[in-house]
Amino acid sequence: MEQRRTPSLDDVRAFLQIAQESSFSKAALALGTPKATLSRRVAQLEEDLGVPLLVRTTRSVQVTEAGRAFLPEAAAALAAFDDATARVRETGGVPRGRLRITASVEFGATVLSPLLAGFALAEPEVELEVELTGRTVDLVYEGFDLAVRVGPLPDATLAARRLGTLHYGLYASPAYLARARRPRYAHELADHPTLQFVEAGAPPRWTLWDGHQTLEVPIRPRLRSNDHGVLRDAAVAGLGIAFCAEPIAAPALASGALERLLPEWGAVEIPVHAVFPSERFLAPRVRACIDHLVRHLATAEAS
Repeated sequence: MEQRRTPSLDDVRAFLQIAQESSFSKAALALGTPKATLSRRVAQLEEDLGVPLLVRTTRSVQVTEAGRAFLPEAAAALAAFDDATARVRETGGVPRGRLRITASVEFGATVLSPLLAGFALAEPEVELEVELTGRTVDLVYEGFDLAVRVGPLPDATLAARRLGTLHYGLYASPAYLARARRPRYAHELADHPTLQFVEAGAPPRWTLWDGHQTLEVPIRPRLRSNDHGVLRDAAVAGLGIAFCAEPIAAPALASGALERLLPEWGAVEIPVHAVFPSERFLAPRVRACIDHLVRHLATAEAS
């Protein structure tokens, strides 16, 4: 029986990057490696495994069925190797190395960004790479160390740590309140034009919570959007009352462009989690970042 060579980690890394990018050129740029070298690495890996992993044409690169079967296990194994290497190099537990983080665009830009800047200053040997996106990233397949996710966690296959809670409030501009009667009770919101955050199939109502009970309030949306920044700006312009995340409204609240209404009412608790591929292979740089976010997230939300 023919004895095949054990695949090289560099060859595996090349294949994973090409599969992620669906392009030799983009993979070469990401890895800082010539395309010819990547081509040789993939060819060698295919020879070592005895199966084709990629189908190359002049216009595209497609992963074969064998390649798709190989991808998740290879990505997990490579991530474990990288984490083990980082742990050995991080003598004395000093965090160092590249840390890839992903989060939603809105939460990342308004809340996470300053926290990560503070972490980078505190840990100068950690190199941060942050991707803000509206899609749910596959951490293992795409090679991310950490995701910060808002809301319930549907994926039980990943490890997670709760960072805090995202709070909501009701806001309107002084100009709007000057021409409309300020609501004194939650049920009076039904008489005002409102600015609603849109989710799939969201009915025209708000679910409010005062820490003890929930209240369903029917509303008349003047504007609907899937971006809290749009709702905030519309509220500042005087279009109506917005129900949005406190960190989004905070700058306008501090400047006096918005006022908080019915402060006893907010939203049902919305958790914020750090999600990562495995607790077992948690590198010091990842653990340090999570600890930093736990310490500072509550302060950032309240500011």
